Amino acid sequence: MKTISKIRAAFVVLGLLSVLRPTATGQDASARIKSQLKTMQIELTAFEKQATQQNWDAAPAAVRALAEKATGQTLNLLEGAHGFAILTDVEKGALSENYASALYYAGESRASAQFNAFCYTLDLPRKPAAFPLRSISPELQQLQTRVMAAYRPPRSVKHHADFIRLNATLKLAGELDAAKLYAGALYQYLDATQQFALLDAAAPAAGEQSRLRKSLQKMSIYLSGSQQDQSIAQLFLERAEAGLTRSPGAAGWIAVETVVEQVLARLLRGVESIPAFRASSAGWSYRDAGPLALHLKLVRPSKFADSGSRGEIPGKG
Repeated sequence: MKTISKIRAAFVVLGLLSVLRPTATGQDASARIKSQLKTMQIELTAFEKQATQQNWDAAPAAVRALAEKATGQTLNLLEGAHGFAILTDVEKGALSENYASALYYAGESRASAQFNAFCYTLDLPRKPAAFPLRSISPELQQLQTRVMAAYRPPRSVKHHADFIRLNATLKLAGELDAAKLYAGALYQYLDATQQFALLDAAAPAAGEQSRLRKSLQKMSIYLSGSQQDQSIAQLFLERAEAGLTRSPGAAGWIAVETVVEQVLARLLRGVESIPAFRASSAGWSYRDAGPLALHLKLVRPSKFADSGSRGEIPGKG
């Protein structure tokens, strides 16, 4: 799964190359870019319609999630390109920057469509039991409420850029959920959950670091041995493990703690209640998970910014 995430960057490069042309100036540049964006609008609107008809039943949920995220970003990025293309009432230097930004977002838009198509061609094995997906609209609304409540000085000033990114993540999650692209919506929700937790997170103490490392090891063994498709959880586990490469600093440990105590706790607490999950995970228990068990079973109050949430998640209906 880690490799698939990295491949997305390669598609961005290809997407940018597909929209670059010899530099033009003035009216020529404006007309050329607007014509190019008009053509792409037709192309990518057709792509989006086709993408919503894709059948992901046999694919791992993580592959579906990454592809659906790309689908949701495609026309949003193209809209951003249009926004820069029409900002022509500026000085010459700024006009060139606007045109460059328009081409950049257009390239990203095409890259998203191409990445979705790539994911759909993958023939990766999925665990026998599918991951249960559903609308997560209630959880999204709850998280959005907590984010709005947290957006107060001095936090809102200190983390202004982080809040912009967080709200963009939540916006895309809501759009994907409304379009019934539930794997992508879940992935975005969990990403937003971690982003929110990171706002006020501090590096864990040495004793806590040892516990977290053991928890990650136990979780890795559990996810690998589960007969249920836990590939979305695996994506976040790999994200945490990446923070522990070589000699992890404070940022690495913070990433681990937010994944373990916020993301995986919410994801697996919801899944555990499903009969199909209980049947497929025979042999694993909260006791086996050691210290992590408390988080999975109770989702104890946390020191993070969203400490008021119990965070139950799919597939609790």
